[in-house]
Amino acid sequence: MPSGSITLQFIDEKILVKDINRFAEKILSIKKDGYLEKEFSYLHQLAGTRIVSLILQARSTGKVQHIYQHFSEEMPGTVLEIFCYKLPSAEVVILFNDISNRIAMEKALRDSQKNYKILFNNANDSIFIHDLDGSFINVNRIACKKLGYSKSELMNKTPVELDSPKYRKLITERFDNLMENGKISFETEQIRKDGKHIPVDMESRLIKYKNKIAVLSTARDI
Repeated sequence: MPSGSITLQFIDEKILVKDINRFAEKILSIKKDGYLEKEFSYLHQLAGTRIVSLILQARSTGKVQHIYQHFSEEMPGTVLEIFCYKLPSAEVVILFNDISNRIAMEKALRDSQKNYKILFNNANDSIFIHDLDGSFINVNRIACKKLGYSKSELMNKTPVELDSPKYRKLITERFDNLMENGKISFETEQIRKDGKHIPVDMESRLIKYKNKIAVLSTARDI
């Protein structure tokens, strides 16, 4: 939706509403006829101390002012991005957009990423994410612990290096099956940093990770 716009004029130090566009009417759920030529304070949805201060700063400095305003009483759950600037006529314009949905989506994304990180690092199985060239993108805490590597050491390895020689000859065939079917399960042996071989059940699947195709593999001790 285009920006809501309110034009203000100053008469005898009073802040009066000169004009309100239709997008402002929609965002604030008002009809402008009830507010034109009246003091800004009547527009209670916006006339809080913080926004009045923003208007006065724009008027006195001539510089564009910008804030994010959260509303709890007048418009519960609403977040407006607000700009104020001074016109050559000395009037001040308030431009604002309702960004409540964007803020909610960003919070949901942050929560999702936080939950993913918690699950990823607290899973009982080893988890590996690598690109189609075999470079690790991420590994979880348990993978590092079971294989005896620090995270930086393990990230510099490849899936081929972790497989025992007994199973390496099957890697090309498995990769072809994965690309064809999107998911495969198999048994293999991983080599710890100390050289010990660990038999595991491995499940690999294609995923989209940071807008690229990647491979997510989980390994469980047999």
